[in-house]
Amino acid sequence: MISFNRVNLLGVVATVPRERGAAVMFRIRTWDIGKDGRQFNQYHNIDAFGYQKDAALALREDAEIYLEGYLKTSSYEKDGQKVWKTSVVASKIVSQSEPGSTRSGMRDGGSSDGSYPPNGGNRPMPQSHGGQAQETTTSDDQFPF
Repeated sequence: MISFNRVNLLGVVATVPRERGAAVMFRIRTWDIGKDGRQFNQYHNIDAFGYQKDAALALREDAEIYLEGYLKTSSYEKDGQKVWKTSVVASKIVSQSEPGSTRSGMRDGGSSDGSYPPNGGNRPMPQSHGGQAQETTTSDDQFPF
């Protein structure tokens, strides 16, 4: 049996990265648009080590990022009970824009210099358009795998 543990996320930094020991921890927000036009947010815990630790410390809240990594589950004791936490260990962090910019890099298929990653068409950027979801399309050449 073959096992595959890989995570690719495209979203925005939800919390300011904080250094804790050998790691930097932060959260990113991704979203989906439901059939009724409402936005559904998902928050992901991110741990960064080594070279990615430096990249994570340079991130600011609301910056758009592309992240590659793998899932890791850990546990700790809290009030006498075992608590499990699943996080993404970052192996690649690419900042797509700075807060307050036009955010065009994620919508038009890459950053301003034309580098990867494209949006992929399945996660439209949230916009104030009266709750109406925008229709997007995807093609196979937009994905790195």
